[in-house]
Amino acid sequence: MKRYLLFFAIIFIVCQGIKAQEFHYGIIAGPTFNRMTLDTEYHINLDEERNPLYLGFKIGIFGENKFKMLGVQYELSYDQLGSRMQWDEEIFNTPIMQTKEFFFQRISLDLLGKIYILNDYLSIDFGVEPTYIISATKDEDITIDNRSDKNKTTLKKGNDYSPFNIAVGGGICTYISQNITLSLRYMLELTNTLQKETISITDTGIVNNTIKTLSKNRTFYIMLGWRF
Repeated sequence: MKRYLLFFAIIFIVCQGIKAQEFHYGIIAGPTFNRMTLDTEYHINLDEERNPLYLGFKIGIFGENKFKMLGVQYELSYDQLGSRMQWDEEIFNTPIMQTKEFFFQRISLDLLGKIYILNDYLSIDFGVEPTYIISATKDEDITIDNRSDKNKTTLKKGNDYSPFNIAVGGGICTYISQNITLSLRYMLELTNTLQKETISITDTGIVNNTIKTLSKNRTFYIMLGWRF
């Protein structure tokens, strides 16, 4: 983790040294709404009711370099996000209901290009978001024939999940005043957060099958900023 934090810090310092027409820095904070897409070799498809948006938050610092109509913004932040999903199956004539809730704590570095429009009252933002997961947990509830089995697990880095991930996306930022900004942004992960997942089935007993999981976070941010 120290290597990633050092990398983030170096990028942040280098960006601050870029000469620009205007330079601002400040703090950002706001809610996040996340949904993790989950697919496996069994092709589990979940509708929005069984995979709802998960409310989290993001807080951090940012720097902004403006070059006339173009600009660069970089953010170093901490966020908490998660995903909750539920599905029903019937295997060997036995009904099974599985509920999984994942919770992640992350450090992220957003690197954004900006195009200023409407006399600099609005910018179109686009870029990348490398992230490092500090910790990850999973709450699991498996109900078989009305018998419930609940477990909470701390996921292992590198074994259960990938600590380093990257997302791409964009959004808009409106400059409410000289000091206050409001950003709306959507980011889509390109990498799989989870490395593997366990699907439990039963006939005469429970059989745990560990399979490769396709899992990408899709996150919508609403962030209020104060800049100096």
